[in-house]
Amino acid sequence: MIHSIEAWIDETNAMFADKRQSCSQFSQPFAGFYSKEFLANAYFVVVESLPKPDLPELREAGLGDFLDMDVQGITYKIPIT
Repeated sequence: MIHSIEAWIDETNAMFADKRQSCSQFSQPFAGFYSKEFLANAYFVVVESLPKPDLPELREAGLGDFLDMDVQGITYKIPIT
């Protein structure tokens, strides 16, 4: 199942690649919390509706409540530095 989730995350990131914005614009407000290098390698995208994986195996594993939560944001991958 983890491979399906990871593939979905990669596809979703690729789908929004042209809309992503660098988190480096937050280097001043986040000073002392995140390094400039970390923020330079992190991105965000503003969307109307948060994309969530529609994978039956997630619901079968009991994660339906997680998928159905009304959230304002999520981190799908973090940069590794």
